[in-house]
Amino acid sequence: IWSPALFKVVGTLVVELRRSARLLFTRYISQSFVYTTLSARLRAAALCHFFMSIYGYGAKTGREAVWR
Repeated sequence: IWSPALFKVVGTLVVELRRSARLLFTRYISQSFVYTTLSARLRAAALCHFFMSIYGYGAKTGREAVWR
């Protein structure tokens, strides 16, 4: 059933969908009031918290592995 032509068509469809979705998303973000310095600060804080939690989790598991 999976002929190369069909695969190619599906691939192009996926790529186009992705591109249009990204365009819509960026347009919505840029037009919305959420895209302000406040939201940027919030995003930075959330990202920092996210990475710190990942790092903390890794350090914790590493410590447990060492203590084991």
